[in-house]
Amino acid sequence: MALGTKRADLCVEYGAYKYPIELKLLENLRSRGHTIEQISDYMDKCGSMEGWLIIFDRDTQKPWDEKNYFKEENINGKRICTAGC
Repeated sequence: MALGTKRADLCVEYGAYKYPIELKLLENLRSRGHTIEQISDYMDKCGSMEGWLIIFDRDTQKPWDEKNYFKEENINGKRICTAGC
């Protein structure tokens, strides 16, 4: 989804709400600060107070219970949900 000059990976529209979603591979994950800034910027552009970050861990040696997690954070008044898989 184009949001200004940048593009969010996905944006779910549910009624009047929009939820930008950024997808990252763990091996290519930029610094956490940059990634949070990126999703926060997408949230600003679509007028949302909630966004999602999905992190894919392709390490085949790591057990699933270490890869799978869910975390909610409130950063600058915005709710950012992070899910690992």
